Amino acid sequence: MIRVPSINDLVRFDGGSALRILWISPGRKEVVLFNVDTMAMPFVKNYSEIIRGLEEDVYKYVDDDLYIDIHNENSLTENQKNSRDAIWKIMEIVVADEPRIYDVHERSSILKECSKRSKKSPPLLYRYLKMYWLHGKSPNAFIPKFYLRGGPGKERTPGEAMLGRPRIYKHETERINITEDIKALFRLEVGEDHTLLDSSLQVVYDTIIQNHFTAYTYVDDASDVPKTVKQNLASPTIEQFKYWFKKEYSPKEKLERKFGERGYNLNCRPILGASDTNISGPGMEFQIDATLGDANLVSRHNRNDILGRIVLYLIVDVYSRLIVGFYAGLEGPSWAGAMKAIVNTGMDKVLLCAKYGIEIKHTDWPSQHMPIKISADRGEMLCGNAKMLQMLLNVAVDNKPPFRADLKGIVERAFGVINTCFINYLPGHVKKKGLPPERGEKDTRLEAQLNIDEINKLMILAILSVNSRTIEGFVRSKDMIENNINAIPLELWNWGSDNMPSTRNFDINRIKLAVMPTESAKVHREGITLFRLNYYCDKALEEGWFETAATSPFDINVSYDPSNLSRIYIINPDSTYEICYLTEKYAVYKDKTLDELQAIRRSEAQGKVSNAVTAQESKSLLRETQSNLESKAKQEQKEKGKPKTASEQLSGIRDNRRVEREELRKEEAFILGEDTSNTDPSEITESSSDGTGTATVPPEIAESSSSGAGKPDELWIFKELRDERKNNNNNK
Repeated sequence: MIRVPSINDLVRFDGGSALRILWISPGRKEVVLFNVDTMAMPFVKNYSEIIRGLEEDVYKYVDDDLYIDIHNENSLTENQKNSRDAIWKIMEIVVADEPRIYDVHERSSILKECSKRSKKSPPLLYRYLKMYWLHGKSPNAFIPKFYLRGGPGKERTPGEAMLGRPRIYKHETERINITEDIKALFRLEVGEDHTLLDSSLQVVYDTIIQNHFTAYTYVDDASDVPKTVKQNLASPTIEQFKYWFKKEYSPKEKLERKFGERGYNLNCRPILGASDTNISGPGMEFQIDATLGDANLVSRHNRNDILGRIVLYLIVDVYSRLIVGFYAGLEGPSWAGAMKAIVNTGMDKVLLCAKYGIEIKHTDWPSQHMPIKISADRGEMLCGNAKMLQMLLNVAVDNKPPFRADLKGIVERAFGVINTCFINYLPGHVKKKGLPPERGEKDTRLEAQLNIDEINKLMILAILSVNSRTIEGFVRSKDMIENNINAIPLELWNWGSDNMPSTRNFDINRIKLAVMPTESAKVHREGITLFRLNYYCDKALEEGWFETAATSPFDINVSYDPSNLSRIYIINPDSTYEICYLTEKYAVYKDKTLDELQAIRRSEAQGKVSNAVTAQESKSLLRETQSNLESKAKQEQKEKGKPKTASEQLSGIRDNRRVEREELRKEEAFILGEDTSNTDPSEITESSSDGTGTATVPPEIAESSSSGAGKPDELWIFKELRDERKNNNNNK
């Protein structure tokens, strides 16, 4: 069934012109139509013909009537209102005289009378009448469209006539049009800086006039100051330059140039979306971020030892805004801190709170799950370690563009809430981020009192508070409203988990293994080597890895915890894992962190470098002494004379060795109660040099010999035999 035609309906005739129904006669016999395309005067048709045309689709209703303007009265200017009201005052009597106004003869007489009364010409009144019919028979049809005047958006082509309004005040310079050549000069001077303010625009304008529209004359080439300065009277004005600048560059382009693309996207771009779009339940997406907390710490061992600012990680569920995990410590911001926050997310929160002496029920903090996706910035989550989240836990990592905190607005807001909960009121709170204390102002680091364990306890209590308070500005879905679910993270999480679950539980050891860094270790016969430490495992011993590696070392991927190198882990193809322990040789490094190990290695390397000169000096002393002794020995050999043959030289080795050994025994003898350190060895071992082959025994030795056995010492007998043999060889 077709819709009954009404006044002001717009119908289109079989793809032709659009007709507006201006009037319907009593009894619906005739209708008056006005062609809005041709703006011709109205004409009359039978009502039945219009109905038949609508039934046969010859006429079709036009639903999108572009001619009826909708105006907000408050948005109209006083000039627009005054102009409309003045015309309506004239035309109100005319348009109300229906149906006479639709008859050609009657209309002419009506407008003549109106012309006499209003002092307006009939052609102008005809134009008003058509405007009234065109725009839906409303007084607002007479609102002047000032915004269409002047050809907005159309570029004027300069000719001989001056563009723009005439000058009000006399000016020394001549009016000129801004041609393409002058625009090129403007672009040249503006360059890439499209962020100029009004003050700096004046500077650029002055540069343009100085360089391109001013003539200078000098007394000579050596002169620095021009003799005369003459500005070209046909110069652009500052208003023309500002007008060109405003038209040349869009607001977006100016902001991008001023703040950069990142700054524009972060602070200036239109915000028309929401962070939780397409998020249908808890666990669909977690957001993670880190910040340097606005609180200073002290040591757990001595509260007078200041540790500096704390590192905070938060992980928030996008759907419910529940804080599902955190890390507060000294690691990072880096993967070392992020991995601890992720493990914290998968922990049983009852056990976590019990560690710090806080007793809760599971329903107070029910999250111990992994999400489908975790969103982060292009920082620690961009490293290769994050890939293991997807490999072992099937958690996708979505890295947002850098410096786009607005894309993680939920977790960013959570930091602000935590700050207002307790961090802003801690002793040692950082009041001016990144700025040193002003003169006379106390350094807030000196006010720090709490250690890391106490901060963690406060963090847990703050998170429990935040998770149970109403979220400001949260827009509940239709289902939430129908089920009377309040905008409280804990309620949203519980309700969403019951109706749209997306969370997944994993064994905590599996989560730890998934976030641990991985490295390639080398298997040798000494063990599985990582960071120059050797490890072993039962599987390696059973399968004979070390025997195989004795001839063919091979690589294997291992996971490790940088906080404790006592163990490393090998992930098997079936996702189980082997635990590797330090070998006995490297047990001294048990419970050492990677940082501590590296510090030890640096200390060893520094010691080696520091001792390098001393070691080289000792080596040089040895080599120099060796060289001197060899030279001296060669000289003595020449003075003694060499045996005739090699066999003669070798034949006395046994007797020579026996004599030398006996001498050494005397020198090396242990004599208690006497200081023999300064005894000259020559006094004990000096032999005869008179060439007779007899040896002269020193008096003290002879005395000791006679007082002992009553006969010469065997040493001198051996020496006599040796000398006698040498003499015999020389006489041959």
